[in-house]
Amino acid sequence: MKSATYRQAQQVLKFVGQQDLSGKQLQQLLVSGLFTDILEAAATDGFPTLHRDTVRVALGLPKLTPDPSVTELGELTVGEKATTEEMVRAGEYNYANENITTANFPITRRGPRKLYLVHFKKDMESEQVEAAVAAMGDKELAKTEDLLAVGLHPKHKELQREFPTICLGSSAVLDGDRHVPCLGRWGDGRELDLDYYDSRWDDYCRFLLAGSPSPDVSEGHSKPRLAGQVAAWVCTKASLFLSPTL
Repeated sequence: MKSATYRQAQQVLKFVGQQDLSGKQLQQLLVSGLFTDILEAAATDGFPTLHRDTVRVALGLPKLTPDPSVTELGELTVGEKATTEEMVRAGEYNYANENITTANFPITRRGPRKLYLVHFKKDMESEQVEAAVAAMGDKELAKTEDLLAVGLHPKHKELQREFPTICLGSSAVLDGDRHVPCLGRWGDGRELDLDYYDSRWDDYCRFLLAGSPSPDVSEGHSKPRLAGQVAAWVCTKASLFLSPTL
């Protein structure tokens, strides 16, 4: 194993000097053992991938990265017979990408859905957004039809003039590259366009989310719930004809 270099040691001393610690404060750090713990962790084969903000919070310091903000847009509805093309036309965009069609972005969810905008306040890659949304637990990435519902809603359609809104829940491979739909500005107007999934999204972007469906109301769980209700009804009726044994 290659030994630490004198230059690296100088860098450590530089960090200490930048904090303008007194001799007493530096001695407190050394006596606490925290510095030794960090050096011990660094000496392991795989340095822990603990997020820096987690350590800062444990030490009583403010986070370097602010917490994301989530804005609820309310329930928006996708009509039972609506098509992607019809929703695009209803949005009355100054520019709409011609590849946003049923063939590339079919509607997969209909009816009302509660939608949200999340702002991470930092540059993000698509995989990072996906991981962050998965960690929320009660939300999921919105679909193209959700984005189109925002784009034609009288109250929300102007939001895209303020910031780009990205929809990572739907994608299509076009000319060998994966694309996702987004809302944004077109000069002074509004656009519905496609961007690369592999983009690094700027810190002012918002991402469209939807509330995760409840297991109790999803089709796959409706039968077990009904069966339980029927069983409870049977037991109640049976109790009317059975008396306890004395």
